[in-house]
Amino acid sequence: MKSRSLRVRLALWHAGMLALALGILAALTLSLLREFLHRRADAALYDYADKTARSIANDLYQSSLPGLVPPEHFLNRELQEWGRNIQIVDQNGNVKEKSKGLADTKVTISLDARINGMKGLPTFETRTDLLEHPVRIVTVPVEMGAKTPYLVQTMASLEGIDDALGRTALILAVLTPTVFVISLFASILVGRSLKTVDEITQAALEIEHTNLDRRIVPPGTDDEISRLASAFNEMIARLDLSFRQIQQFSADASHELKTPLTAIRGEAEVALMGERTPEEYRSALKSIVDEVERMSAIVENLLLLARAD
Repeated sequence: MKSRSLRVRLALWHAGMLALALGILAALTLSLLREFLHRRADAALYDYADKTARSIANDLYQSSLPGLVPPEHFLNRELQEWGRNIQIVDQNGNVKEKSKGLADTKVTISLDARINGMKGLPTFETRTDLLEHPVRIVTVPVEMGAKTPYLVQTMASLEGIDDALGRTALILAVLTPTVFVISLFASILVGRSLKTVDEITQAALEIEHTNLDRRIVPPGTDDEISRLASAFNEMIARLDLSFRQIQQFSADASHELKTPLTAIRGEAEVALMGERTPEEYRSALKSIVDEVERMSAIVENLLLLARAD
């Protein structure tokens, strides 16, 4: 499989991480909003039910005093609010009174709500069998000392919360892909800056020992890419200088060694041209030895210079 370029891999990694982050953010936002709205609705319902339960307990206490008539109605009309309904049930679950919004709706109290109410505990429930939308019900006991003669149930439709969550989900469904596309486009633009790296790589591959005078054209920006191109140019300049020194060294070595080699060859050719006396051969060999010693000295000096460079 052909390996992807760094630019493509960076774009894919950025796209994947961005999609994951946006998805988590959207889900977390929706979850936190749902929890906040339900907590707020529960707090409002509980406060409404608690006020009604305290009012009923106060009326029952007042009616227990000598000479006072028991109240005909448990519900204080001032406590009734728009969007909420309320009903009063006794220990057996019989409805004693309910608000006008429940005139055509029968709401039976659950066994858990009755048991908790007898213990003096509130109960929160969600019913889906009453209306088109789920209904949140809070059951609060009316406490008269150790007795709990009645239970107060307040309820409200969750239509508003569902509608708010639906609108939020729709907004997130539109904004999340939009932000993703914008960010991905921005990452692609950023990735285009890596095109300069490809150009630098191609230029570096085309430079050989025969064209070390060539240089990489840096971009017109003072950034990491520009400094990378400048570093390559400085390295190539040092290599060019080194190659030139090697070439000069080779030329000098060839020139210095050529003279003694020519002399040795000349002496040998003269000695071989005809019969010579022993003294003449000795003289020729001595001359050759002198040239060899001179050549050895040159070689030693060249090696010393090479080590020094």
